[in-house]
Amino acid sequence: MNPRCQDVLDRAAAFVDNETDARWNAVIAAHVEACPQCARELDQQRQMKALVQQHTQRMAAPALLRARIRHTLAESPARFGFWEQLRQMFIWRPLPAIAIAAVLMFVPSVLTYYFSRPAPAVTRLEFAAAEASLEGEVICIDCFLLDELHLQHGHDASHRFGLRTADGKILTIAAFDKGGELLQRAANIHKHRVRVHGRLLPEQRYLQVNDFSIL
Repeated sequence: MNPRCQDVLDRAAAFVDNETDARWNAVIAAHVEACPQCARELDQQRQMKALVQQHTQRMAAPALLRARIRHTLAESPARFGFWEQLRQMFIWRPLPAIAIAAVLMFVPSVLTYYFSRPAPAVTRLEFAAAEASLEGEVICIDCFLLDELHLQHGHDASHRFGLRTADGKILTIAAFDKGGELLQRAANIHKHRVRVHGRLLPEQRYLQVNDFSIL
């Protein structure tokens, strides 16, 4: 007997019952053609199966048993449903059940509050723009902050220009219309003083330039 014989004998019953896959079907069929011992084992398995089928008495289940099984199957979904499980938990493990019930009552309230609450009101003061006429110095904001912190200049070659007013505020210049023109010329007028007319958003320190002149 070689190792392949053992593989075939281990799967003989499954092969006879058509429970092996296509690969093993082909392997076993080819093996038994060359191995009389394994072929005899398969024949014995087939004969045993035939005898069992011949002498097995088919008995109908009693009507009471069939009715009980149908009744059990009909009740199974309700018996093992979520609410039934929760009810059973109240009986056998009341503390966890109370905790789960509290969560189930609390979560909808939180979701209702979260999705129904009005969006935060944006006050006019936050985005109130005022006409402004300012004088200040055109600076690179990053370079200025690095100097203030006594750090080496480590940002890239491009500069983020802004306006430093006489009272020390640093304003970001909007990069459109006259503001875009001022930013284009900022590299040549870096650290020069300018007078700017436009609209200021003081909370955001944001400046829309309508006109400017170099002092």
